[in-house]
Amino acid sequence: MTLPNPFGGDPWARMEVALTESGDGESLHLQGFVDGCLRVPAADAPALPRAGGGGGLVARSRAAASGLARRGFDGLPRRALAPLLDRRVRTWVDVRTSERPLAAGARALMPERLRELYGAELARAPAGLPRVGTWSAALDGPRRGVASLTLLQVDGDALPGGDAARPYALHASVATVVEDGLERPAGGPRN
Repeated sequence: MTLPNPFGGDPWARMEVALTESGDGESLHLQGFVDGCLRVPAADAPALPRAGGGGGLVARSRAAASGLARRGFDGLPRRALAPLLDRRVRTWVDVRTSERPLAAGARALMPERLRELYGAELARAPAGLPRVGTWSAALDGPRRGVASLTLLQVDGDALPGGDAARPYALHASVATVVEDGLERPAGGPRN
């Protein structure tokens, strides 16, 4: 799915979602990805052609949406919007659930690549509570930014009314990278 940029150019966001089920519904795997960058032309940039009698429905609709979006953005103080503009945001979501008995519980559902990066196990939580792990760091390189990872593991005993005779495990991970949308030359200024 794509969220087009009403001003033209690259879309504001691209989204992908996949859901797979196995074992007669005993296991579910949801994966999602969003990649976006909110780019708005400068207030003095030339406007796209006005919606008029020429062009097809798509062209006229895009021009009308562009005019509405431009008026909306022009009414907002650009300085207040600056932290949101020209930042590339990429988010990956991975949720795995199982109703199969797993000796390691929700830990068994952690993807191998995350185990390599984060470690084999989240910090222990008191019995009956979910386990949560977080990590974040500044990014260095041609684009300045930050990366974060949040992990959640839930076993059946952490659910209200959890029943040990009916196994349940959930592992969810959300990774986000936010970086400057524009390339900086190597060795350039690092505001």
